[in-house]
Amino acid sequence: MKIDPLYRDRVRTEYNQLPEIWDKSDRWHQWAKRQIESEMLAIKTEVALDGPGSLVVDVGSAGNFYSFANVHRVDVDLAEKRIAGCPLAVCGNVEALPLQSQVADLTICVGSVLNYASLEEALFELHRVTKVGGTLIFQLELSNASEFIGTPAYAADAAFVSTFYRGEERLWVYSDSYVKRTLATTGLALCRVRYFHLLSSFFLRLTRRPDLAARIALFDWPWAKWRPAGRFADSGIYVCRRDSC
Repeated sequence: MKIDPLYRDRVRTEYNQLPEIWDKSDRWHQWAKRQIESEMLAIKTEVALDGPGSLVVDVGSAGNFYSFANVHRVDVDLAEKRIAGCPLAVCGNVEALPLQSQVADLTICVGSVLNYASLEEALFELHRVTKVGGTLIFQLELSNASEFIGTPAYAADAAFVSTFYRGEERLWVYSDSYVKRTLATTGLALCRVRYFHLLSSFFLRLTRRPDLAARIALFDWPWAKWRPAGRFADSGIYVCRRDSC
């Protein structure tokens, strides 16, 4: 699948103009940020980054360091203004990263960056820059979300949809099963997935009120560990390991 260059340019312009990525008044996306931060804290205890030559590559970072501010890191973003203050900043597209192969002990791609890209091409690039034995963590919004029930997008491998982020937003969503099938072709081993916005996604469909539905997210946790959770989740955070060349 190829992403229209005009669409990519629109996304770049939009993100360059935003005052901030995580709007504190946006409860729905603030919950996503909390899930990302929680998973980052877990990753920090699992990945050794204090050795010589250790490197974190954060693709689509927008200047957000999460739990990895005091490490050797490269921040990559399509929107160059978002990473202007980063010590090692690279302007680039996740589908064609301007980085050498096997440089990262930890590769990060969160904040729904992959929803603006071709999933297959992006995952192959994220695999390429990750060292053998290294870790990749990525997050994206899924077509399994209840808000898409009754539409052709629901549980589709890939669908271009209208959703919301500071107003109406157009992006790609992918099904959980398609994500896992794509991972299987890349040489990345899936370690775990943190699903979120399950019940809250259902309430969003009923109410069309993201601020109200976000309050229900507190009750997602019993269902998030349920084996079929990916069939109903709005979003997932996938933690993978690169096992082979």
